[in-house]
Amino acid sequence: MKKLTTKDISIMGISLALMFIFGKGLYILSRFFPIPGSRIFTTTPLFTFILTGAVLKTKKIGTVSIITGLLGLLLIRFSIYGGIAVGLAGFLADFITFIIFRKYTDFKSIYLSVPLNSSISVWTSFFIVNIFVPDSKFVQVAGLLTLLVSVLVYGLSLLCSISTIKIFKRRKLIDEDTYSLL
Repeated sequence: MKKLTTKDISIMGISLALMFIFGKGLYILSRFFPIPGSRIFTTTPLFTFILTGAVLKTKKIGTVSIITGLLGLLLIRFSIYGGIAVGLAGFLADFITFIIFRKYTDFKSIYLSVPLNSSISVWTSFFIVNIFVPDSKFVQVAGLLTLLVSVLVYGLSLLCSISTIKIFKRRKLIDEDTYSLL
């Protein structure tokens, strides 16, 4: 990963704060929906918007890992397993992004990689709960259901990431030559 600048760290800090504050509100809202996995479906659009913006600004692989890793640390006070799942998902998403793209070279590499975080978080939650809390009411019945949910979450997140880039383009907030936020 390239050296982080003060501007990069500031963007990541703002992104983290937005995800924590609004994510907490969305989490409370999601508890009113009697749908399994409602938490991930309510937070995915916002988190994808924020992470896409942060990646557009920093243009560095590792941005998602740092933001979600710190978010995971903040979430540990609510649930140690949830915090680990969130942090691990960001790390795995950046690892896969590095293997596939090596760096963010265009909008396609950004909008295809940022949704990995949300999709992988379904799997990290599934495995961590199955390993450490097998009697939890969260435990999903089968891997096939987890696969379906993760594909749906990736699709939702992909739409949000593409929409975020389109919104920024329409508002003329993106430099078309460098594929980054102004």
